[in-house]
Amino acid sequence: MADKKRIGWVDAAKGLAILAVILGHTYLYGNPLHAIIYSFNVPLFFVLAGYTFRAKPFKQNLYSSVKRLLLPYVGLCLFLIIVDVLRSPDKMGTLMSHLLAVLFASGGVIEQGNIPMLGLSWFLMALFVARIVFNVIVGACEKRSANPVLVGVLFFLLASAAVFEYGVLPLPFAFDQALIAMFFMYLGYAAKKYDWVGSMNAWVLVVLVVSWGGLLCLKVFFSMGNMFFTPSFFAGLPLTVIASFALIKICAYLDGRIGAVNAFFEFCGRNSLLLLVLHQVEAAFIDWSSVSFAALGGLSSLAVGACHLALILVLLWLMYLMPLSIRKKAEQ
Repeated sequence: MADKKRIGWVDAAKGLAILAVILGHTYLYGNPLHAIIYSFNVPLFFVLAGYTFRAKPFKQNLYSSVKRLLLPYVGLCLFLIIVDVLRSPDKMGTLMSHLLAVLFASGGVIEQGNIPMLGLSWFLMALFVARIVFNVIVGACEKRSANPVLVGVLFFLLASAAVFEYGVLPLPFAFDQALIAMFFMYLGYAAKKYDWVGSMNAWVLVVLVVSWGGLLCLKVFFSMGNMFFTPSFFAGLPLTVIASFALIKICAYLDGRIGAVNAFFEFCGRNSLLLLVLHQVEAAFIDWSSVSFAALGGLSSLAVGACHLALILVLLWLMYLMPLSIRKKAEQ
């Protein structure tokens, strides 16, 4: 039977990633905080998905992926469709536009065909597709004891092909993003298998952090969700890998050393899917990039980000209180 025990620092890293995803949708392009956040937020999720991955029989993997990812995706899409159709004077046009967005599941507008953006729900579809395909490929490679370097090259080539293909004819169901996600997943899978995190010493971490800062200073940027920045893919990919593994090592090192902080991030990590859903819901009503506190001057961005995170965490807290209040009423 598979070991169900959770790894504390993995949950903490997931918590950091989901909070970074929320903050990433707070700031506009060009904001330094936006660039820092996007250098690791979603890729870190996929690396961690690979770190905790275990090859399973196809049906078992499909069932668990449908339950954990596809059903929330469908639920969020239905919510967004209902909200926007009710708001719009052109209800049929809005409905058709949303159905097209749901089909392609892109984080940004696809210029070819003027396909509208779906929003952050693309992540669920991309991870769903990636888990299915990744499970098949890795399972086959494990059975044949394939050379791990060649398998890594295969995933890199698939990611590269997705970038170039996206510029010609984007594939539906976030398949292009899923191909890139599988590259990050394989790095996480290899990191677990060969204990990269445990063998990484302080000097390696210093090199990673310095390289991360240097690439940010060069304004390297790559976004998986909207794929607007495909020309920077071959510079952006090292940036996201470096940033992700630097944070993974930091989270692993701090595991158990700062109790309350660790507990907070681990809690967020265990509830990352719920936080993502709550974020998608509130984002349908609030455009945080338009919010500002002019009186705070240069601190306005930090204040807006803090308010955004506070709202999401309060919503999460209320979600936990609600079942408790229901149980108390039932006992009376």
